[in-house]
Amino acid sequence: MRISLAEQIREIAQVAPKDFDPDELHFGQEEQDKDNDAATEHYLLELGPSALRKAQDSLSDPKYSGKRVSRTQLLADVDEQPPLSDSQVEDSESDDQSQASQEDESDTSEPSPRLVPQPDAAQTLNQTRQDDQKKGLAVSRQLSLWESLLDARIRFQKVLAASNLFPSHAEFDSLVEQTSTQDAIHALLDETLLLSEDLFQLQEYLLETNGEIAPPPRKRIKIDQGGDYAAAVSSYSGALADIESAYHPHLVQTLSKWSNKIQSVAPSVLLPSNRNAFTKSSRNEPKNAVQLISESFSDQTSWTKMVDRTRVYRGKGERIGSGFSQHGERDPEVFDDTDFYQQLLRDVIDARNGGSGSQDWIQAQKERKKRKVVDTKASKGRKIRYEVQAKLQNFMVPIPVTNGWHEEQIDELFSSLLGKGFQEDDINTPGQEEQPTRAPVDLTGFRVFG
Repeated sequence: MRISLAEQIREIAQVAPKDFDPDELHFGQEEQDKDNDAATEHYLLELGPSALRKAQDSLSDPKYSGKRVSRTQLLADVDEQPPLSDSQVEDSESDDQSQASQEDESDTSEPSPRLVPQPDAAQTLNQTRQDDQKKGLAVSRQLSLWESLLDARIRFQKVLAASNLFPSHAEFDSLVEQTSTQDAIHALLDETLLLSEDLFQLQEYLLETNGEIAPPPRKRIKIDQGGDYAAAVSSYSGALADIESAYHPHLVQTLSKWSNKIQSVAPSVLLPSNRNAFTKSSRNEPKNAVQLISESFSDQTSWTKMVDRTRVYRGKGERIGSGFSQHGERDPEVFDDTDFYQQLLRDVIDARNGGSGSQDWIQAQKERKKRKVVDTKASKGRKIRYEVQAKLQNFMVPIPVTNGWHEEQIDELFSSLLGKGFQEDDINTPGQEEQPTRAPVDLTGFRVFG
């Protein structure tokens, strides 16, 4: 706050110290701040609300405008409400007390989060480790069971290949007239029916263990040697169809569930590949196994082509009888699933080699189809053809000398190279005859080592 010149002179002329209140040190500053706030408020009032606020202002609508009401009308509305009776007052008080008691009980019943025992970190880690071990053991058992089933199916391929060599139905009776042949066929049928009975019992046991599927009733057949084999085969075929129809819904549901799980974790497993036409699609979108099978069955062209491929004999050996079609021709009495068998073999190889077998097979197919690089300038002697050989290190082996020099020859050589003899040759020892000296030889200017 500024003061005039006269006030400044008067303050200088006063000798006594000026008495002031410490609480009023910032009094002038507060007044100045108030003046600034008033000026700012006056400026904002003159400026008015912005266009953006006016656009968003919904209270300016006429429907939100108030209505003038007198104090008499306001008090009249309050008086119109009927007073509460004594019973209502007591009920309201009791409700308030019960609500307060319920709140107190809820506060006491609910334990404090600090008192809840927290799980031990070591115990949690140990439980997780045990769960992982159980899961690993279950996966190991499933893989061993799968490999056992694959091995059984691969061994059964020999039986299927041998059945394709049987004669046709028209020539069968004429070729099995001998008694020894009929005995062998009856023995084969007996063993086959016994195996079928064991497989049916295994299927029924698995269905009963599962609990979700009730095995259909089946007529027990007594297998006698030389019995009615046609009726037995027909009965077993009908029982097999009943079991498959009862198990099919559960099979589709289980296959779809696990296929979706695999697709969510590793979608590349169900993506189309170049060597497997079964998983090809126009949009290249991953689909589960059930959708792929349904699409394959719905396409009549691909279905007919697949069935015709199974009716072509591609095995080894000549079929029994005459009048059979040659290799590559369709025969309705032949069932050849070589494609499926090769896929099973590929799965076994991948399981044994850790998945590298299929990659090696694909790489080998690419190398076969790849065009060889040929240098066109190397023909007609226009380019030197050579091959770089690796360096030969320590190629020559040491050869021992059979007829080596003796000590006197070695001494003589070194003495001649050094241009002097040994000193002991010049000293005459007693009892030793003097050696005759050699005559000097003219070397005609030739010197050895100087």
